[in-house]
Amino acid sequence: MKEHEIERVERVCDNYAVKLNNGRRACRRDGNIKAQAEHYATSQVRIGQLRADTADILNREGVPTIVRPFYYSFVLKLAKLDEEELSEEYRRIEGRLQADLWAGRGLQRHLLVEIALQVLNLDLRRAAPDPCDAGDTRVESVRG
Repeated sequence: MKEHEIERVERVCDNYAVKLNNGRRACRRDGNIKAQAEHYATSQVRIGQLRADTADILNREGVPTIVRPFYYSFVLKLAKLDEEELSEEYRRIEGRLQADLWAGRGLQRHLLVEIALQVLNLDLRRAAPDPCDAGDTRVESVRG
């Protein structure tokens, strides 16, 4: 991340910690405000890094600024799959479904695949079994 992005993340995390200490944000059930603030800071750094890596790809491709939040949403959606500790095959299947969904919303499919590969090391180009494969669907004649 760039210096100004790091400063922004630090400022956001500091503001969050102050609001927690003042009771202006919901606290964990166990009341451990320090752990909550640390978890928030860790997640903000991860989100910032994901956005910066995605922005590098979008800059190279000359993607307009107005559509970038949608690409950021896509990469955050896929990053959640990493946190759930799912199998690689399932992550690829879900990644393809998300790429199809976001491409249907007007984003460029080749960029979505590139972002998944470069930012999250998730190769959506590999062949994977179709989750809805019904096998041989030919209907045989009953008349004989």
